[in-house]
Amino acid sequence: MNAVLVYKKTALALSGGPRGSWWRAIPADARRGLLESDAAHREALAATLTALRAEGFRVRSVYRGRLRAPIRAPLVVTVGGDGTLLEAAGWLRGGDDEEARVLAVNSDPRRSLGIFAGADQTNVRERLAAWRAGRLAPVPLPRVRVVVEGRPLRWAVLNDVLLGHQNPAGMTRYRLRVGTRSEEQRSSGLWVATGPGSTGGARSAGGPILPLASRDLSYAVREPFRGLGPAPRLLGGRAAPGAIEILVLARGAALFVDGQHRAIRLEPGARVRFHAGAPPLRILGLDPRRRTLPWRT
Repeated sequence: MNAVLVYKKTALALSGGPRGSWWRAIPADARRGLLESDAAHREALAATLTALRAEGFRVRSVYRGRLRAPIRAPLVVTVGGDGTLLEAAGWLRGGDDEEARVLAVNSDPRRSLGIFAGADQTNVRERLAAWRAGRLAPVPLPRVRVVVEGRPLRWAVLNDVLLGHQNPAGMTRYRLRVGTRSEEQRSSGLWVATGPGSTGGARSAGGPILPLASRDLSYAVREPFRGLGPAPRLLGGRAAPGAIEILVLARGAALFVDGQHRAIRLEPGARVRFHAGAPPLRILGLDPRRRTLPWRT
């Protein structure tokens, strides 16, 4: 059976390793943490590759920063944190007649929450063997389609999208419609999150936490501008995907999809809509009895 392994690179590896003036400028305790995290990730990556091969998988390894096309394999394994899972999730498509299964391996549990993770280096082979034997059923996590100017984005959204300014210090101007209510707003951003993503940025901005399997969306305005006019009212809540629409009213806006690596620039007049019906992400190792993700009971 074929499997695709998607992995991250650590902060230490991306910085060029423990050498140079930047390394000498970092305090000893920070250097120690970077080294330990890098070692833990390398061990987890090696353990995962060994486990896959021991279970008879033919493995193709891909650095997450080089993903450019849909992944087609019965099993996708990510090694890293939640960011690595989200990076891969946007490219996951079905293999043969079924949706791909994904196992997220948390490569550094001491420093990474890994809320989507179903394994770490200590039990990854156990999880793989259980799935092959039919003892580990996947948990379907709902995803949503984002449509910009009538064209759906190529990525199905698992976690959330953020409407914001291309400059982090900039303010975004837009009209938000939720059902039959609408208002013009200015803010540092607007979160729209799925059930699985509702415990992240949207929650920090005041949005509600939704059940794991919810088909609704959570929305929350981040740092709303309160000027001389009426105070904004649509600051957060829960709504069906089709009930939320965003109309961009100023230049400089961008839509960030499941993290910072997928950014779509938006021109004034652009309309952003949300549609249900995207294929779910079938993830291994999560407890299907939980209403929210594992650390949010």
